[in-house]
Amino acid sequence: MTDVRRERRKTLGYPATVTAPGLAPIPCVVLDVSNNGARLGAKAALPDKFTLMLSAKGALRDCEVMWRREQEVGVKFVRRANTAAPVEVPAPLAIEPAPSSTDAETVLI
Repeated sequence: MTDVRRERRKTLGYPATVTAPGLAPIPCVVLDVSNNGARLGAKAALPDKFTLMLSAKGALRDCEVMWRREQEVGVKFVRRANTAAPVEVPAPLAIEPAPSSTDAETVLI
């Protein structure tokens, strides 16, 4: 199977929370991430559109589900939550510490 993604993804396994109006918060795991989206694992069904809380400090991204497979979903980042502008890089929020000179790359969201 050929990978058709526009951006490279970084494997994470990072805990996160899905929130949406009228729903209780849903725990999930960010399995991998790129600048434009992520692959999430969740035991509960996720809505088509939601806000992803990436940290307790409030890193939020509005997401739209692009595909579903068993307990995984692929999402695109629509915008930073509570803003009208699409998510823009180069003012990203780093998920992990800056790479050492031996690391290939750090994915930012």
